[in-house]
Amino acid sequence: MPFSAKAIRILIASPSDVSNERAAAVETIQRWNDLNSESRQIVLLPVRWETHGAPEYGQRPQEIINRQLGDKCDLVVGIFWTRIGTSTGVAESGTLEEIERAAKENKTVMLYFSTTPQSPDSIDLEQLGKIRSFKDGIKDKALFYSFSDISNFREQFLRQLDIQVRQLVQDEQDPETSVERVPAERIIDFQFADPKNFRGMGLRRSVAISYFNVTDFDAIPDYKGQKQGQKQSHNALAGQPNANYYRQKVTAAVLKSAVAPVPFVLTNLGEIGARDVYIDLKFSSKSSDSGGLTILGESQIPTSEPEKMGALWLVAGPSPNAPDEVLKEGAVWSSSMEIPALQPQRQVIPKNKLLISARRSIEVEIQATIYADILAKPIVKTLTLDMAVDPADWSYREILTALGEELPA
Repeated sequence: MPFSAKAIRILIASPSDVSNERAAAVETIQRWNDLNSESRQIVLLPVRWETHGAPEYGQRPQEIINRQLGDKCDLVVGIFWTRIGTSTGVAESGTLEEIERAAKENKTVMLYFSTTPQSPDSIDLEQLGKIRSFKDGIKDKALFYSFSDISNFREQFLRQLDIQVRQLVQDEQDPETSVERVPAERIIDFQFADPKNFRGMGLRRSVAISYFNVTDFDAIPDYKGQKQGQKQSHNALAGQPNANYYRQKVTAAVLKSAVAPVPFVLTNLGEIGARDVYIDLKFSSKSSDSGGLTILGESQIPTSEPEKMGALWLVAGPSPNAPDEVLKEGAVWSSSMEIPALQPQRQVIPKNKLLISARRSIEVEIQATIYADILAKPIVKTLTLDMAVDPADWSYREILTALGEELPA
């Protein structure tokens, strides 16, 4: 049945070396129409000079193309590979003139650059240099996307086209709020989370830990089992006494006090869902030395108490025999987090649970580099963690007594 629809004209601007990509852009726009036109009552019209231009005499050729095509379009898609194009007398090329003209009129411009390998014999070095200069000139005022092949371009362009169509419709429906769009670099927010309720805590927070320095750790004796005269275990799985039992108990006590959780919260501030969100984290001390900085995964801290008998201890899982086996000092630590999907206007607590430790009070800088399919380039956030460390010297006997353990002879 017939249906009414709003038409949005999309100019495809590009030099001559991306004819396949131009055709792919048209096919992708038609694909969007097949999926969305009837339900959303919107039709996208791809516009190209070879299909929508008409011969005309009396003006500069590019000026005719601008008037016939570009000025009537609502959105411009620029595609580049190794060429910038031929100078028009006004701009470096017709493609750049179309893009700059649209930008001055506050129209949406989507830019794509192919990274597909090219035969060295067919590369015009002068043209390639102009492409690089163009990219360098716009990197501080535009977000652009690089694609490796036609398939990659189709997939990303379809999704990103939908983002821009939604924004165009929103701007038309609510012009008062369309002036201040959420900048692309703020589409995804990343900050500390409160360990208790996981609410956002901003880009700076403080943690406090206690570090027990065991002054006589090397003097801890082996565990030799029950004293003579005590009832022996009849459990056939008990096996031999765990000689490292006392060392493991002391180590567990040190680790319990020496680490603090560092949870983060990720928020999609935009109106479009993000996929394949990847966060690269780098931790470093802002002091002249590392301060004993250690970053751990939650799995590196034993969740069960050490067992006195060897077999049962093995069933429960091995425990570290000394704090230094876990708390390994490093100048820079790296970690990463992955989230398959992040819905719009939603918050997610990454499953990766990180723990932090230090031997003295330090300030830790955390650089988070965020990648996602809706971002043309990664977002970089810098967070600061103020660590307050309360160091204390303890003997192993003091720790075992505090734990209610019978002291070894």
